[in-house]
This record gives sequence, C-alpha cells and structure tokens, in this order.
Amino acid sequence: MPAKRSRQTRPWPRVRGYRIWCWLKPVWILDAVYARTPKQLIAALDLLLIHESLVLQDADVVSAALAQFRAKPALGFSDCLVLEIARKAGHLPLATFDKALAKLEGARRL
Repeated sequence: MPAKRSRQTRPWPRVRGYRIWCWLKPVWILDAVYARTPKQLIAALDLLLIHESLVLQDADVVSAALAQFRAKPALGFSDCLVLEIARKAGHLPLATFDKALAKLEGARRL
C-alpha cells in the first residue's frame, strides 16, 4: 500500500469534488431560509459552477438543469435537476404529478 502524502507535498491543487445531490440543500437553504429570488439562486449556482476549486459530478447535467430553471423559475431547481438526471440516464419520460414540470420535454404527467 502506498504511503499517504501530506497536504503540503501534493503536486496538484486542492480541489473538492461534490456529487449532484449536494447542491440541492444549499439551493433550498438560500430559497427557504434566506428568501432568495430565482434570479439570485441562478447567480449563486452560476458562481458555484465556475468555481476554480470545486469539481462537480456531471456538471453538464447541472448546467442543463440551470438552463431549464432560467427558462421556468417557477418549477424550482430541484425539479429541473431531477429531469436532467433522468435525461442523462436515459430514463425518459420522467413521470410526474406536477403539471408545470410535465410541460417540459422529457416529462409526462401521471
């Protein structure tokens, strides 16, 4: 087993990787606790996507969800993210009870 390197001797920059679902809680907190508008949520997500020290799993999925959220902010980011995750996984149509979400391409109302 190779010896562990100390943080000071690592030859690469310090980067943190986060799974997609980790982004839902900060968005929820900004919305529910701090009452941020969809425009402010979009700005915060944009900053997180371009942050130099964060690596996001499936950033393309988050970007697509953000584009959907920009177009229809009333849906909420989490609904847009679930749809884009389903799209990437090839699990369409996404079944939903939500009338507004069902209007998006790739979703179907039950």
